[in-house]
Amino acid sequence: MNNFEVLMLLAVGVLLILIIGQFGTSDHKESILKRKKSTKKLITKTKTKQKYFVLDGKGTHTYENGDVYEGEWEADMRTGHGIYKSSTGGIYDGEWRWNHRVYKSTKVYKDGGKYEGDFDDGLRHGHGTYTYKNGDVYEGEWRKDCMYGEGTLKSVHGHVYDGQWQEGLRDGHGTQEFANGASFVGRWFEGQRNDGVHTFPNGDVYEGIFNNEFRD
Repeated sequence: MNNFEVLMLLAVGVLLILIIGQFGTSDHKESILKRKKSTKKLITKTKTKQKYFVLDGKGTHTYENGDVYEGEWEADMRTGHGIYKSSTGGIYDGEWRWNHRVYKSTKVYKDGGKYEGDFDDGLRHGHGTYTYKNGDVYEGEWRKDCMYGEGTLKSVHGHVYDGQWQEGLRDGHGTQEFANGASFVGRWFEGQRNDGVHTFPNGDVYEGIFNNEFRD
C-alpha cells in the first residue's frame, strides 16, 4: 500500500468519526430537551393541585346553594361582624364566632327561669344574667349553656357567691358571704369548699382544709 492509499484511509476514518459524533450529540441534546419539557409540565401540574386560598380579613363568599356571606373572616371561618343572606330570603346581620352566630336575646325556660344575654348557636355563651324561678340571680360568664368563668350568684335568702365557675358549679377561687354574717374566702372544687379561711359571725376564724363542707 502506497502513501496515497494510506492518506485516503485516514481521511475516510476521520470523516466517519465526525459523522458519528454529530449524530450522537444531536440525539443527546434532543433527549435532554425532552426531559426538560416533561419536568416543566410536571411542576406546573403539581403547583395547580396545591393551590388553596384561606379566607382571612374582610370579604364576600358565595356558597354553592346561593347563600352569600359578606363580612369578617379568620382562618377560613366566619368570625367578627358579617351579613349572611340566605337564598331563601333570610338575613342575619351581627356577630360571628367560628361560623356560629353570636347575639343578645332574652329566653324564658320551661322551669320558669329567664336568661338575658349572649347566645352562641342557640346556647347561653358569653355574658348573661339568669333569674331562677325562686328569685336567685346569677350574673356572669357562660360557656355552652353552663356557668363557666367569673360570675356572681345572689340568693333570695341573702347568700352571695362571687368567684369562679366550671360546668355550672363553684370551682376555683371564690368568696361566699352568708346571710348570718359569716364568710368564706378560698378555693372551691366541684361546688364544695376545698381550702381557705372561714370567718364565723362571732368573729372566730378557721383557716385550713374542708372536706365535704366540714372542717378537717
